[in-house]
Amino acid sequence: MSDNSSNLFLSGVNQMGKSVRNELDQLTFTGLSGTPDSYVNASGKYLRVKGGEDGVEFFDPILSFDDFTDLPVPSTSGQIATVGCDLYIGCEGGWVEFGAGGDLIPPPPEAPDCVGSLEEMFQYTEYRDVFLADNQGAAFALALNGDPQGLVHEVCLSIESNLTQERNAVKIDESTYKWGIFASSQNINVTATPFNDPNTAICTFKEWKSSDLPGFPKNNAQETIFIDKDASITGCFECALEPDQPQCNQVELHLKSTENPITDSSDHNRVITVGGDATVDNTSSLFGQDTITFDGASDYLSVGDTSAFKFLHDNTTDYTIEFWVRPESLGLYSNILGTILGASSQVGVAIVARAAGDLYCHIYVGESGYVFKQIYTEANTVSINTWSHVALVNEVGKDFKLYLNGKSLNDRGSPVNATWTYGIKPFSTANSASPLRVGTLASNVGGHAFKGQIQDIRISKKAVYSANFTPRNSLLIDPC
Repeated sequence: MSDNSSNLFLSGVNQMGKSVRNELDQLTFTGLSGTPDSYVNASGKYLRVKGGEDGVEFFDPILSFDDFTDLPVPSTSGQIATVGCDLYIGCEGGWVEFGAGGDLIPPPPEAPDCVGSLEEMFQYTEYRDVFLADNQGAAFALALNGDPQGLVHEVCLSIESNLTQERNAVKIDESTYKWGIFASSQNINVTATPFNDPNTAICTFKEWKSSDLPGFPKNNAQETIFIDKDASITGCFECALEPDQPQCNQVELHLKSTENPITDSSDHNRVITVGGDATVDNTSSLFGQDTITFDGASDYLSVGDTSAFKFLHDNTTDYTIEFWVRPESLGLYSNILGTILGASSQVGVAIVARAAGDLYCHIYVGESGYVFKQIYTEANTVSINTWSHVALVNEVGKDFKLYLNGKSLNDRGSPVNATWTYGIKPFSTANSASPLRVGTLASNVGGHAFKGQIQDIRISKKAVYSANFTPRNSLLIDPC
C-alpha cells in the first residue's frame, strides 16, 4: 500500500478489558505497506493485512486476556491475542510474542490457582522442573508401589483481605513461594507478612483457613502444618485503609493552631471568638506541638452564627466531625462541642463525654426527650490524661458512625441517664439554638464545661471514614 490514507478498522481493548471495534474514518495512516496475511504497525496498533478494494482492513477479532496463563491451549495458528499491552500470535499449538524476536512460548503447564502472574508462572515452572528432577527416583518407586495418586502433595497459599490491590504476602518457607510440591507427607511452615504503609493502609494478619485440612482456622502468622494431601490454604488479613480526605471546598472548619491566636485554617477563615482564657499552650503536646487548653470553668471557643453549622442537624448533607481530645477530668457531663444552649428541647447537635468515659452524640429536634439521631458508647471510651482521636460520621439516610482511634464503636443503645430514654422524631430545618461552641455548650459555661485539651478539630461536608482506619501521626493537612 502506498503513501495514502485508507479507511481502517481497528480492534482494540477498552479500559474495562473488553474487546471493542472502532471505525477510525478520520485517521490518516501514511507509509503503510504489506502483502496479504502479513502484519504491520500503525501508530502502535497491529493490523493484519487483507487484500481487497479497501486496502488494509481489520482481519478478525483479537482476543484479550488479563494474564498469560489465560491464553487458550492449544492455540490456532495465526490466531491473535493480547495480554495487557503484549501481542501474541498462535503458532503450532503454542504462542509467539510478536515483535519480540519470534521466540516460541510453549503452552503453559497447569498451575495452581495461587499462580497469578506471568512472573509467577515462570517461577512456578522452574520450581516444578527442579522438584521433578530432584525427586525422580522417589516418585518412580512410589509409582511401582501402585500409588500414582499419592506421588506428591501440592500446596497452594492464597490471600484474602479488603485491599483492592493485594499487597499482603504469604509464603511456604520450604519453597519461599506461595506454592510447594512435596514428595511425602510432612510438616511445612507457612508465614504471613502484613502490608504496612501509613500513607495507604496498615494491615493485620487474622487467621489461616483451609477446607482441605483439619485443625483450621489457625491464628498465628507463622504456623507449622502437617501435609498429607493436596491442599489450598488462605491467609486472611484485615486492613485499615488511609481514607480519602475531603477537598478544600468540603472543609467547613479546621482548628489546629499550635500558637496563639487560635484561627480557622479552612478556606472559610471563620472568626474565632475566645471565651475565658482558652489558649494554646504546652500543658500537653500532640505530635510534639502545643495544643488548645480549656480550664473547665469559663473557657470556650465560639464560631459562626446560628445558621453557619445548620447542616449538622438539618439532614441536607453528609459530614464528619473529628478531633483529638485529652480530658484532665470528667464530670457528669463534659461538653466537647455543640450547637445547642445545653437543653435537649433545642435544635442542634452535641458531642459530650460523661464521668464514666462514655461518649454520646445527638441531633436534637427542638422537642424535649426526642432526637433525630444518636449514638451512645460503652464506658471508658475516653480516658483521663490520654489523647484519643474521635470521628463522628453522619450520612444522610444512615445511622451515626463513631470511631475512636480509627476503630468503629458500637452503639450501646442506652439513654444518657437511668431515668428516661430519647425517642426518635424527624429532623428540624430551623437554625441551631447557638453558634458552634468548643469546650462547652452556651448555657453551661462554668457548669459542664470541658477541662483538658482539644486539638485538630475539623468539620467537613464529607463522610470521610467508612471503615476502620489508622489516624495520622501528625496534624491533618489543609487541602486548600
